[in-house]
Parts: sequence; structure tokens; C-alpha cells
Amino acid sequence: FNSYTFVDQNRNFSAVFGGVPKMDTTQGNYVLTYQEMGQGNTFIIEIIPQSERTTLKQLLPELFFTPKSAPAKLVLQNGTVEAYEGITFIYGSGDCWRRVFLYENQLFKLTCYGGNKFMNSNRSTSFFDKVKLF
Repeated sequence: FNSYTFVDQNRNFSAVFGGVPKMDTTQGNYVLTYQEMGQGNTFIIEIIPQSERTTLKQLLPELFFTPKSAPAKLVLQNGTVEAYEGITFIYGSGDCWRRVFLYENQLFKLTCYGGNKFMNSNRSTSFFDKVKLF
């Protein structure tokens, strides 16, 4: 078994992880984390409730800490939802790939990181694209 499909009917999404993710709701946010054994590559989905008036553009400065030469780029999540993807720096984790989008008044922060080979592969995009909205 090389994957585990996590489905959340309350938040209307599913995601494919390499195994069963750990869920944490102690800080008031909803966080799923899966860390691979061996290499330690880490995959995180964090969901934060938002007001109806919040826009993704308003949130971008606090979601991406990137050099001006590598800004976050606009992509589509599931071909329909506007999202931004790029490399950001997270204290304690270092450089990470991140994709963010708003869906049903919730901010989805998809984040993953690992070693040099991981960061220079397409594994982050593959993980992001396997988060399905319904």
C-alpha cells in the first residue's frame, strides 16, 4: 500500500498521502500532517476559517516569504479554484513548497518540504494536485 486517501465530508475535500496523516485541531485550526519514514519528507494541509470578505490577494503577503526573483504563481486547483503556488520560508522548517486557495470560506494551506532532491522534484505539485474539492 503506497498511498492513503483521506476524505473529509465536512470540509468537502479529499487528499492522497503516502500513509495515514496525523490530525491536530488543538490550536483552533485544522491540520493534517504526514511525514515519510526515512527521508522525512513532510506533507501538510492546514485549513483556517475565513470571513466572506477575505480575498486571497489580501492574504498573500503573510502566506509567502519569497525572494522577489521567485514570486508565487497563479495556478488552478482542480481546474476551477484560483490558487497561488511557490516556495516560501517557514521558521523551523526552512524552504517549503506551498499552494494556497480559498474554498467555501476556508483558507487551504498545502505545504510540503524535504531534502534537496525533494525540493527540486515534482513531488510537491503531485501532492497538491491530489487534493480534490467536492
